[in-house]
Amino acid sequence: MTVSKPIPSDLLNTLLSDYRKPEDLLGENGLLKQLCQTALKSFH
Repeated sequence: MTVSKPIPSDLLNTLLSDYRKPEDLLGENGLLKQLCQTALKSFH
């Protein structure tokens, strides 16, 4: 079982600094999709 580490506040602040509307986070090219793609690539 993998233990997850908390995301540092300064990293979250940096990632969310350009967030203006929900689409910036959840949209087709939003931050969440980018993070998921990056995480999935790291498993290969």
